[in-house]
Amino acid sequence: MKAETVAAAVCGVWIEFLDAHGHTLEQHVVDEWHGRPVPARGDSFHMADVIGIRRFQGVVVGREADLQHTSEGEPRLWVRLTVRVTEVAARRTLPEFSCN
Repeated sequence: MKAETVAAAVCGVWIEFLDAHGHTLEQHVVDEWHGRPVPARGDSFHMADVIGIRRFQGVVVGREADLQHTSEGEPRLWVRLTVRVTEVAARRTLPEFSCN
């Protein structure tokens, strides 16, 4: 599937981040992709999660598409990306709040 076609049709992306040994570090779902280009295998990938606690940078090692249908019969295309992490930025600490 061409990158432009995939980007136009994708409703969400499920991303699995792997370490150098192939172990899962984290998984993330982006359920509103909004027509952005979907990285292809071999592309570099950089993402901060929704609340910005951790940043991953790596290379896409796998991309699969899955066509699903809603209960009303409307098609929904989900893409699964597998990203080999090359760099992890340090976690930011969140402010602590007292129980008082």
